[in-house]
Amino acid sequence: MTLSKKADTAMYEDNDDRFEAALRLAEDDPARGAEALHSIAADDAFDPDIRSEAAARLAEVDEAQAAEALRSIVADDAFDPDIRSEAAARLAEVGG
Repeated sequence: MTLSKKADTAMYEDNDDRFEAALRLAEDDPARGAEALHSIAADDAFDPDIRSEAAARLAEVDEAQAAEALRSIVADDAFDPDIRSEAAARLAEVGG
């Protein structure tokens, strides 16, 4: 983890706060918001539901990164089958 990511993580009380901040950032600065959402979608420290939601919201700002995150969720047995199925449907929507 880079120093920058450690600092970003330390600024928030919990993962829900970090996710909400990423959503706000995506509204104000789509490129940086996409980076933050992609980071959350790939982070095992987050609840699978939040990771899935981050990947879905990522599609609103960067379809290519969203497709990558959604493919990862579809292939990951750690996710509930329903979440994986939903990720596959969203992946089809973004053309991944």
